[in-house]
Amino acid sequence: MPEETKFEEWCIVELFGFTKLGAKVTEATLAGAPFIRLDIPRREGGYFTKFQSPQSIYGITPVSEEVARAFALNHEPQPVNKYELQMTDNILPWGGGDDAGTE
Repeated sequence: MPEETKFEEWCIVELFGFTKLGAKVTEATLAGAPFIRLDIPRREGGYFTKFQSPQSIYGITPVSEEVARAFALNHEPQPVNKYELQMTDNILPWGGGDDAGTE
């Protein structure tokens, strides 16, 4: 029986919700469930890693590394936005903010 090869390609990934990401795409398993691992290049260097369930992906288009990196830098996702942080000020017992959780 031939050995199955794992997917590992640079791609443009389209997620439901009109989000597109340029990333190195590989397969991953978390808690026994299959996930798609996206290593998204960051402008300041390094990567931002995001795990997506296959059901949340609309499409994956393999492209060159150069194209995926350029796309990623021009469509850089923000892990947390200002609105989400402002919401925590109202729900966290210590009020959130810059010194959240410190005494």
